[in-house]
Amino acid sequence: MTSLTRHRHRYRCSSCSRRFAKPRAPHLYVRAVKCPYCKSDRTRSIEAERRKQVRKQDTCRCASIPYPHRRRSLRMCQWNYQVLAGHEVSQADADAHDRMMRTARLEPMSGSDAPAHDEPPF
Repeated sequence: MTSLTRHRHRYRCSSCSRRFAKPRAPHLYVRAVKCPYCKSDRTRSIEAERRKQVRKQDTCRCASIPYPHRRRSLRMCQWNYQVLAGHEVSQADADAHDRMMRTARLEPMSGSDAPAHDEPPF
């Protein structure tokens, strides 16, 4: 069974708070998208809101891990509570980190394309 909203863009009305779907993204319409229930043009894209929330997540780009990750999610992250408290890294954690660093990766960004690294609070 297929979903009725498959390949459709989801919206929510700011006036009546109902959800509805249209076949195209909001930037592809010439006129403002109107709510089919209350006929208000105060609508917002659910997908756009979700993407905005994901961008606001607590993303860390510390130098010890070569890819963006959630802050404090990995043992070798400089924002990890154990690292901040000064606990020693176990040999198993160090070996796992070394294996991760030896995997094939894309070349790192350089120059103005590289994001600024956050400094730890100590």
